[in-house]
Amino acid sequence: QNIFVRLSPSEKPLEGKVLIGRHPCNHPGDIQVVEAVDNPRLRHLHGVVVFPTTGIRPLADMLGGGDLDGDKFFIICDKQLIPPHHIQKPFDYGPYRSKPFNEKSIGLDGFIKGNMGMDEMNALI
Repeated sequence: QNIFVRLSPSEKPLEGKVLIGRHPCNHPGDIQVVEAVDNPRLRHLHGVVVFPTTGIRPLADMLGGGDLDGDKFFIICDKQLIPPHHIQKPFDYGPYRSKPFNEKSIGLDGFIKGNMGMDEMNALI
């Protein structure tokens, strides 16, 4: 799979094999080896990762079930850290299922407990 990454307007787009992942990484397959490519039509973009729109499964979903709703990705360019092939097949986290809407007021405490993971809850404490 190919991605486009340009960190800032003063830098060239990344090119070559890179590792890409998303926090949190719960499975070895949440980090993938991909090819960073230069695409002249995308050079006006910077500070973003442009993912492919083709394939059986979106690349972002392969990275820990990412759904592009504000996910933060990391890219490793150090050739000594990039394996010659994929680390492991991505884990299948399954489709996202939203919780049914309940008109009953649950309060802030109930909302936090029902909708935030432990990382977010610990950050609030």
